[in-house]
Amino acid sequence: MSNNSYRPGPQRPRTASQIQYEAMQRRISQRFGEFGERDAAAVSHDPLEDNHVRPILKVMAGLLVVSAIMTYTVGTASRIANGFVAVIVAGLVYHMVTRFPVHESARYFFGVSIFLEAATDIPTYWHPPLAFADMAFYASLKDFAGVPGMSLPLFFFGAVGLLYRARKNLRKRDDLVPPPRHAVRALTFFLVAVLAVEAWGLARGGNLQPSFFQILHLVTMPIVGLTFLYAFRGPEDLPAIGSIIVTVAVARSALCTFTYFTLAARFHNEEGFFVTTHADTVLFTTAIFILIAYAVETRNRRTVLRCLGLTAAIFAGVALNNRRLAFVSLGAAPVMMYLSLKPSPTKRKVTRAGFLVVGLVLVYLIVGSQIEGDSPLWKPAKLAMSVLDQKDSSSESRDIENYNLIYTMSQSPAVGQGFGWEYTEKLQLYDISELFSLYRYIAHNGVLWIWSVGGVVGFTALWFIYPLTITLGMRAYRTAQNPVERAASLAGIGVVVAVIAQIWGDQGWNSYLTLILFAVAFASLARLEAAGEAA
Repeated sequence: MSNNSYRPGPQRPRTASQIQYEAMQRRISQRFGEFGERDAAAVSHDPLEDNHVRPILKVMAGLLVVSAIMTYTVGTASRIANGFVAVIVAGLVYHMVTRFPVHESARYFFGVSIFLEAATDIPTYWHPPLAFADMAFYASLKDFAGVPGMSLPLFFFGAVGLLYRARKNLRKRDDLVPPPRHAVRALTFFLVAVLAVEAWGLARGGNLQPSFFQILHLVTMPIVGLTFLYAFRGPEDLPAIGSIIVTVAVARSALCTFTYFTLAARFHNEEGFFVTTHADTVLFTTAIFILIAYAVETRNRRTVLRCLGLTAAIFAGVALNNRRLAFVSLGAAPVMMYLSLKPSPTKRKVTRAGFLVVGLVLVYLIVGSQIEGDSPLWKPAKLAMSVLDQKDSSSESRDIENYNLIYTMSQSPAVGQGFGWEYTEKLQLYDISELFSLYRYIAHNGVLWIWSVGGVVGFTALWFIYPLTITLGMRAYRTAQNPVERAASLAGIGVVVAVIAQIWGDQGWNSYLTLILFAVAFASLARLEAAGEAA
């Protein structure tokens, strides 16, 4: 035997077979999504490209035109006319929920739901152009169309219908991935906890009718969360979700700007002035978090510039809407998002950029807060600094309310008094019962309110969903496969922080827009975390 032909041990083939090569391509494609053939839906992950932007723009334009015509001609005073309109809107909601594939129906339903606003949240000094559509979609059928005993809005029935269809579709199709069980159980537990605290309050002699309004949004949140958890497929829907949020935020910011300089021009000096709704704070900040996270994760100059331009457009709405709570969210959420970043060159770059941005912001705040006048340029600085000042009548009334909630909490610290009870008003600064008859049933500070209602037991059962969602976001970020998934994880964490700030400061428990954005964040992070664990 020749020495040249001798090879110790097993010999590896010099070249792989075609079958081995194709198998390797499939494994790499499944793991990294970068090689081999991919589905058309997976080719573009850029939220700023055409990922359901054009369809939602058409829907928003149609809603704006039709609603403006109805608002400024027919109005909502006639119950008979409203009854016919309710039938038409119900048909449109049914069409939206059933006409398209489930994940596309969820996109349309989500976009419409965050574009419109709760009828009880809109300003009363003027009639905004979306007022008619807001009433038709979010007002109870009893208030809008005079349907006896029907105290639920069409939005609620649309969510329930979409949930039913999504679950039915999942049973029929083997190619769909079911939602993670722990996410379904968490939302179910939240719903059961709300009903348990309601039963406890009624058993103690609480009032049924006020308790309905106390728990309406709390019951709706897990239902909407389950709807999106079942309807959205997973990471492949993230570009559309992000695109819809940013598109709607830009549109509502433009509407806010138009309203500020036209319909609301005479009311700028009114105490408590705002342009659209309090809950738009969460929408605007959510869109900004998405843009920041996507810019950080892609680090592409063109993308970063587009994100900065869209952020500036949305920030105009933040400034003009006159809600200082927005600046609390914009300050706190990015810190939480930064802490979620794993040690990497990206985090070091973000740290260096963060020092520069913080320095510039501090200079702007100090200079802008000292300049006299009502220029929109310096309005953000004045609003942000007013958070630290806290010397206006609104802040004083909130302090008194917080004191009363803490006193109420101390009367039954373990299990609370349950729903259906007013908080004890030991101190009173203003009597606002003529403006808001349920003000002692639904407090501004949702954290202390729920604690006074449920005690330590009830508060823990209802609050756990928020740290759980942040945990899901952090786990999802660690296992994310591409920039879009990492950006979605960071933005989802920011959404939770913004929602918590809204709950603390401005009845976040009782806002449709807030609960919808949280529900989508929870569903997206739960799906993303499960997909990362399975990869």
